This record gives sequence, structure tokens and C-alpha cells, in this order.
Amino acid sequence: MFDRSWHMARWFVCALFCILALTGSQAQLVATRDLTQPRPPSPSSAQLGNYDGDYKVACNGSGVADGVQVDGDRDHIALSIVDAQSEMWNGQPRLKITVRLKNLNVYAPAEFPWEISPVVPIQTDPNDPAVKYEAATIWVWMATPKSSKGIASLRGEVNFWAQPNNPAHHLKLRPGEWVDIKLSVGVICDSIHEEVCTHYLNSDPMHLSAWWYERELTHARKGCIVTDSAYTSREFESSPFEFVAPLKPKPESSTPNAATSPKAN
Repeated sequence: MFDRSWHMARWFVCALFCILALTGSQAQLVATRDLTQPRPPSPSSAQLGNYDGDYKVACNGSGVADGVQVDGDRDHIALSIVDAQSEMWNGQPRLKITVRLKNLNVYAPAEFPWEISPVVPIQTDPNDPAVKYEAATIWVWMATPKSSKGIASLRGEVNFWAQPNNPAHHLKLRPGEWVDIKLSVGVICDSIHEEVCTHYLNSDPMHLSAWWYERELTHARKGCIVTDSAYTSREFESSPFEFVAPLKPKPESSTPNAATSPKAN
């Protein structure tokens, strides 16, 4: 009886070791994409919402639709900030941030848009004249104390595109795999409170968070009726990341046209 139990215990330990070894071999960094350097303008391509001159003269009808697509793996994707460093570009402070996108699903792979230039929308259904493409954006923002709300923000994001069902335009992460994405964002101070903002950036730790926003965009034209649609397919954010590194130079003053993150500070 003892001998049988001992052999069963050895078999169980061996099986457990094999499972852990297999899991460990799949959990790995598969790619790093550095998007911190300025890139040349993207080549022109067919974009949604561009109408020819004849349509503008003859038609007035248009519409907008949006919604949410049910995605079974949205709860199995983890987004996190794993590193942040201060740097200077043209005398202005910026943050170089590394964001990690990881597939936590232990059974199935996950795919994400991965082209860094816009793609041409395509027709995916021969019975439907609509053209589609996928887009994903990573934004980073920082939470400031209530007393300093709105005085400081981050400017900059990275975008990815893909044609639906085109493997060449997608990143596939198998269970346990992840990718690191490096981006650079500018530090912006409200010009009205620049002195307070500069003091905050030089004295208190920043709490940075990242947000992944993925959607499918559709352009449909039927006669004089044009409908542009955006359907959210994935949306999730990271836990706060504490960054402590005083920015000694004054940050860039904000302007009315400065792009801002959709997340409130």
C-alpha cells in the first residue's frame, strides 16, 4: 500500500512539474516596439469620412453610430506600466514610458492591431458595401491631488491600425505572452498655474496610468446616406504606477489647441 502511494505521489509531482514547465515556457516577452522617436507622416490612404465633391453637392444625409462589441477575452488582457524615465526634447521635459500588454488567458491566443501607419479600410462582407478597419490607442495620464487638479497633464499617445481578418496587420499573443511598447509623452502645465504646477512636478511623486482603447470603425454609403460607426471592442486600463523623478526645467505651457488625454486628471 505504501509503495503504491509513493509511486502515485511521484507521478503527481512529475505531472505538476511538466505543467509548470510548459506554462513557464509560454510566459515570455515576444516583442518590444519603440515608438518614442518622431515618425515621418503616414502615407495617404483611404480614410473614413472622406466624401467626393459630387456627394457634397448632391447629398446632405449623414449619420453616426457607435456601440460596444462583446469580446470574450477582454477580461483576460492585462495592461501595466513597467518603467518610466524623464528625458528632454528641445529643452522641454518628457516622460519615456514602457507599457506592457499581456495575454492572461491560459487557453486561447489574443490578437491586437499592430500597424503603426493607417491602413486602407476594406469590405469584409460581399453583401455589405461598408468598409472597415480596426484602430487601437494607448493613452497615459497622471493623477494629481485634488488641490492641484487640472494644473498638469500629459500629451501624447500611440496608435495602431489593422484591416479586419488580416494576420499581417495583427499581433498574436499566445497564453502567457506579452509585448512591451515604449512611448514618449510631453509634460504640460496650465499656464495660469505654472508656478504651482512646476512645484508639484518637482516635489511629489506622479501616479501614472495607461489606457488601451480598441475599436472597429465602419464607413457605409447608401445613396445619399452616409454612416460612420465606431464600435468599441476592448477597453481597459492599468493600475497606477508611481514615478518619482523631479523635472527641474519648467514644463511646456499648455495652449488652447494642445491635445489632451480623454481621461481626467
